[in-house]
Amino acid sequence: MSPTYHLKVPFKSGSQILRHPIRKIRVPNGFFDQLTDVCLRMNLLDISGVLDVEFSTASRPVRLPSLRLLDVDALQQDASRMVNLDLSLCTNLEVVKVSRQNVTGLPASLKAFSERALEPADISRDRYPPITSVLSRCLQLECLELFHSGTSGSDIANLLKCRIQLKRFAIGPSSVFDDQGLQALGRRCDRLASLELIKCASVTGDALIRLVSKMMDPQTGKAALDLLLEDCPFRRVALFRVFHSPAQMAAVTPLVNSAMLTDYVGRTVRLVGRRIKLEGDVALLEATDHGQVTVRLNRDSHWADDYVMVIAKVDEAPNSVKELASFNRGATLDLDTFDKMIRVCKMLPECFPTS
Repeated sequence: MSPTYHLKVPFKSGSQILRHPIRKIRVPNGFFDQLTDVCLRMNLLDISGVLDVEFSTASRPVRLPSLRLLDVDALQQDASRMVNLDLSLCTNLEVVKVSRQNVTGLPASLKAFSERALEPADISRDRYPPITSVLSRCLQLECLELFHSGTSGSDIANLLKCRIQLKRFAIGPSSVFDDQGLQALGRRCDRLASLELIKCASVTGDALIRLVSKMMDPQTGKAALDLLLEDCPFRRVALFRVFHSPAQMAAVTPLVNSAMLTDYVGRTVRLVGRRIKLEGDVALLEATDHGQVTVRLNRDSHWADDYVMVIAKVDEAPNSVKELASFNRGATLDLDTFDKMIRVCKMLPECFPTS
């Protein structure tokens, strides 16, 4: 078995040095034939001059035949622009992480792509074509992280038409990613296991609950989805764990029995804990402008008219469950009752599974 090689050039966090002491790396060309991992962390970097193998130029793609992982986070000589990076000839590449590089080509072997938030602030992703147009040939793509504002819901919908099956999707902050993107994820990504939305101002609670419903297993009626919502301005929306009866509620172990899944702050929904598994039925409560709270269930076929929905809080003591509210399907609550219930239902982070 031939040896594998790794190249890692870090910079010290918080360093006042404007230029990394390593300006050029001189190694035999044969080294790059076996190079599998490249991680570059530099405060200032001229990519076209760092590697003798012409790591990237405007007209020549990167030629690293064994490369599997590329992680680049470096400012260019001109910090206000992004440098083109063509990786289409890295035929074994599986993981790409960039922040200030405009990726113009990717191989079909790619499985994970991550684009960090752009810094400094004067770099705008909007000046460049959406990365989804480049990813369309990466049919093995499973993880997509876009931590910037340049990708819209229609961009994601068009990408998923290529029969790409994502397992993890993260995006934001974004004002243009909307319900169309969530609908496409629910329609085409049956294996989606992780969803992260950060400051997505155009996403609605209805689209979110439909996506969660889509993830339900028809045999068990359960869904497992790692869900993170951060500062998404839904209009008075709350997700609750639903039990069909107090008896069923009491039979569930406390750590799994997470009744309240949101930390309610004004008109913002923020999930407590970074990773929360949603199992069982989930209900969406949304306050209307007319002062009522409508209870909508994600799988109406599972509910008879005489079923009672119970909102419960689990204390730290084993089997200590306190019923906070129960009501029939289709019931309405006045806003005062709703707000009072939200305040009482707030739970400690340790009440949630975190792995």
